[in-house]
Amino acid sequence: MIWDYLKDKKKYLFPALIFLLLVDIAQLLVPLMTKKAIDGLRQSPNMNDLLVTGLIIFGLAVSVFIFRFSWRYFLLRMAFKIVVNLRNKIYYNLLKFSQHFFGKWETGDIMARAINDMRAVQRMFSFGIVTIVDAIVLGIASLIFMFSFHVKLTLIALAPMPILIFAVWFFEDKIHRTFREVQEKFSGLQNFVQEDFSGIFVIKAFNRELNEKNRFAKENQEYVDKNLKVARLFATLRPFIMFIVGLSNLLVLYFGGKLVISGELQLGSFFAFFQYLQYMSWPMMALGFAINLYQRGKASLSRVEDITEREPIVYDRENALDVDDIDSVSLKVKDLSFKYDNANESALKNINFEVKKGESVGIIGRIGSGKTTLVKNISRLVKIPEDTIIVNNRDINDYKLSSLRNMISYVPQDSFLFSTTIRENIAYFNPDMSIEKIKKAAEIADLKDAIDDLPKKYDTKLGERGVNLSGGQKQRMTIARAILKDAPFFIFDDSFSSIDTNTEEKILNNLKDILKNKTTIIIAHRISTIKYVDKIMVLDEGKIVEKGTHEELIKKQGEYYNIYKIQELKEKIAKE
Repeated sequence: MIWDYLKDKKKYLFPALIFLLLVDIAQLLVPLMTKKAIDGLRQSPNMNDLLVTGLIIFGLAVSVFIFRFSWRYFLLRMAFKIVVNLRNKIYYNLLKFSQHFFGKWETGDIMARAINDMRAVQRMFSFGIVTIVDAIVLGIASLIFMFSFHVKLTLIALAPMPILIFAVWFFEDKIHRTFREVQEKFSGLQNFVQEDFSGIFVIKAFNRELNEKNRFAKENQEYVDKNLKVARLFATLRPFIMFIVGLSNLLVLYFGGKLVISGELQLGSFFAFFQYLQYMSWPMMALGFAINLYQRGKASLSRVEDITEREPIVYDRENALDVDDIDSVSLKVKDLSFKYDNANESALKNINFEVKKGESVGIIGRIGSGKTTLVKNISRLVKIPEDTIIVNNRDINDYKLSSLRNMISYVPQDSFLFSTTIRENIAYFNPDMSIEKIKKAAEIADLKDAIDDLPKKYDTKLGERGVNLSGGQKQRMTIARAILKDAPFFIFDDSFSSIDTNTEEKILNNLKDILKNKTTIIIAHRISTIKYVDKIMVLDEGKIVEKGTHEELIKKQGEYYNIYKIQELKEKIAKE
C-alpha cells in the first residue's frame, strides 16, 4: 500500500535515501577516528596526528550537516507532493460523487480526512520513513562493526533485545486501532462544530447556547480521552524502550570494562564499541517515534483511501455520447421507480409521463411526495434504472454527464450561494459573461433594484451561503444564475417558495420570453406558480395521481382541486 504512493516519486525518494546513507557512513566513521586517536595517544602521543584526526572528525560533522539537509529537502518535497496529489484526488472524487455518497457522509468527517488526516500522512511519508530506514541502516551497520570488535560482548549487548521485539509487537496493533479511533472522534468533533456554526441562528432562536456548550464539552472530552489512551500506550512503550537500552549499556559497561582491564579489548576499541552501541541504541529509542508516525499515518491513510479509492455510483458509461440536438429537449419517463439507500419504501413508484420539445410541465404535491426526487432522477444526480428516462429518443444513461447537465438550467430547492461576489454567483456557469448580461438576468429575476441599493452593487461579497441576503433574494439570485446559463431545458425545483405572490407573478411574466420554445419543469407548492403551464401533474406518496391542465384538474375535483380550494381559503383569510 505504501509503495504505491512512493513508486512514482523515485526522483525524490532515491536521492533522499542516498543522502541518508551518506549521513550514516559519515557517522559510522567517527567511532573509527575516535579509536585511532585514543590508541595513538596510548602508543605514541603525537599532537599532529591528533590534530589531523580532529580535523577529519570535524569534516565528517560538516558532511553530516550537508547530507542531512539534503535528505530532508528531498524527502519533505516527496511527502508534500504525495499529500497534494492525495488532497487533489479527494476533491476530484468528491466532485464526482452523487447524493448516494453525500447522504451518508458528514461534512465535518470529510474535512477532517482532507486536513487532519493528511498531516499524519505527510509526517509518515517524511520523518516516519526516514526514521525507519535510518534505524535499519544504522542499526545493522553498527552491529557489524560491534561484531568486528568483539563477538561475545556484542551478544551480551543484544541479550535484552528479544524483550523489546515482543513489546513492540504487542503494542503495534493496539496503537494502530487507537489512532484510528482518535481520528474518527476528531471527525465527529469537527462535524459537530461545523453543524453548530451553520445552524447558529437556530441555536440562538431557541436559546440553546448552554445546551450546545454542554454537548460540545462532552464531545471534546471524549476526544481528549481517546488521545489520553494513546498517550498511556506511549507512556508505557517509550520508557520501556529506554529501560532496555539502559540495560544494554549497563551490561556493556560492566563486561566491556572487564575486557579492557584484562587486556582482551583495547581502550580505543571499547570507546568505538560503545559509540556503535549508542548508534544501535538510537534505532531502539527511535522505535517509539517511528511506530507513532507510522501507525498514525497508516490509520489516517486508510481513512483517506475510504474516499480516494471509492468509485462513484453515477458515472459515464463506456462510449457515452453527447446529447444530440441540444437546442431542444424532449423527455419521456417510463415505469420509473426509485428508492433511496437504506429507505424502507420507494420515493417514486411507477412514474410515467412525457414532455414534448418546448412544452412546460408543472408538478405539485404535498411535502415528501417525491417531486424533488423526480427531477434529481431527470438530472442524473442519483443512479437511475436503465431505459426509464428517455431524452431526445435515447436512454439518459447513454449520455455523458457533462453533456446532459450542460443542457439543463437547474434552480435547486436549496438556494445555495457561494462566499464570493454577486457578479460571480450569477455568472457561475460562465465567469467571463459581460456585466450587461448579468444585469439583464438580475432584472428578469426582479433582483436588479435590490442589488443597486448595495454600496458595491454586483461586486458585493456575500457571506457563507448568502447569509447576508433574505430567503427571497437568494432564490431570485439562483433564478438569475439559471437564466444566464440559458440552457434548452429549465428545471425550477420549488424555486418561488420564499418569494411573495406579486414578485412571483412579475418574474413569471419576465420569464415568458426566456422560456419560449424551451422545455420546462416547474415544481411548486403554490398553484399560482404553475397555473399557466401546458400541463400539470399531481404527485402523492411517489405516484402520479392526476394529470391535465389547470382547468381540467379543477373540473375533476380531485387532489388538485382540494389543494386549490385550501390555498384559495388561505388567501381570503390573509386578506381579511
